[in-house]
Amino acid sequence: MIDIKTKETFSEVNLVLDMLGEQYINKLPSRLYKTIQESSDKTYTKEITSIDKNHIKKESLAILAVLYLKYWCDSNKEKELLVKMFSENEKKHQAELQEKYDLEKVFKDRKVTPNTSDDGKKTDINVLPIEIKQENIFKRIIKRILSFFRWFISNSVKRI
Repeated sequence: MIDIKTKETFSEVNLVLDMLGEQYINKLPSRLYKTIQESSDKTYTKEITSIDKNHIKKESLAILAVLYLKYWCDSNKEKELLVKMFSENEKKHQAELQEKYDLEKVFKDRKVTPNTSDDGKKTDINVLPIEIKQENIFKRIIKRILSFFRWFISNSVKRI
């Protein structure tokens, strides 16, 4: 089953295809166009006045870009240019992600955090992982048994 967001994306692609006309629809495989129509949400209504990132979802733009590359490009030179542009955009995106989630930077930023003391002055505190020591299960059982015997002995001595 297709989720709502995907159905809305296919609806937008279908609306754009209808705007483009039969010339572009005929270049698509009939099975693909039929799948787009069947996967679109029939109740989703949106007026698309222009095809840009402010009026259409980025997922819809991505699908249209792939359709353009695969079915609507007339020359190989244009296809090569688009593939080059797509790869450059992907490299930029990966570089942004690498910079954003760089492990050295993330851990460097987390080691020292400002904190205010009681007198209102800011102090730096090192935030490091804390090792939590848990007792072995056998040690805990032995301690329980010993505490039971201690309790039993202390109560039995009081009765005498």
